[in-house]
Amino acid sequence: DRYYKIDVTYDEENRYADFQEREGSFLPIIGVTGDIDCPTFHGNNIYIYLFRQNPFATEGNDPLVTFVSPEPGWYEMPYYSNDSMYIVAFWDNDGSGEDGGPSAGDLIGAYGLANGGDPMTDLVQVTTSTLATSNRNFELWYTWEAPTAAPWKK
Repeated sequence: DRYYKIDVTYDEENRYADFQEREGSFLPIIGVTGDIDCPTFHGNNIYIYLFRQNPFATEGNDPLVTFVSPEPGWYEMPYYSNDSMYIVAFWDNDGSGEDGGPSAGDLIGAYGLANGGDPMTDLVQVTTSTLATSNRNFELWYTWEAPTAAPWKK
């Protein structure tokens, strides 16, 4: 469980190296898992993200992890233990890809966002434990409207 890291800095002008030893612990990588349901799914990818903050309430919020699934169902994303995040996904209904985020007609969902809920306030923050954090299930139901870009793509 322990590791040692040695940082070396070399000063070419004075020709010496500065060694600094650091001691620490590995952060175990565990996983966040669950099922995503998309009743109207008929092809194209589903993009799943982990965010530090609610991406609908915070602009410029870069994803911590991104996972692409070819269909609804089981997802599994690696992440560190004892950390908190929001899980958000969208189905790329029109096949336009992930680069611009969801486009008009794509379906969005998030853990804790029940059908009819408000993405600004109803998302539930997930805190990972030292074991896999499982059963974070949700449905893609919220129809994205253009030309509004996803907050995390602004």
